[in-house]
Amino acid sequence: MCALAVTGVRGRGTVSVVLDPGRIGADAAHVSVTSRAGTMPDVPEVQPAPTADRQIGPLRAPLRHAATGHWTLSGFQVPAAGAWEVGVTVRTSAIDQVTARKDVRIG
Repeated sequence: MCALAVTGVRGRGTVSVVLDPGRIGADAAHVSVTSRAGTMPDVPEVQPAPTADRQIGPLRAPLRHAATGHWTLSGFQVPAAGAWEVGVTVRTSAIDQVTARKDVRIG
């Protein structure tokens, strides 16, 4: 399992991404957004864009809105093991968005 939690710009909240099983092939993703106050806001859009050190990506991963503050994706194909940068853009209004990034190892 590959998990990451990143805090957005100015500490306005946290985006958590869990990739299961976190290796080459088909994976499931669970993404959640938590406000600074600890609530799960219903933001208009969440878009992950993983990129590999082998110049793969950014890959687009269309998420399904599962519940307030929670999105899922099944069958996401991870094409290669190694160092990845996972960027997640959270749109908080019609004109505002924040992108958080974190390096992870997928094996």
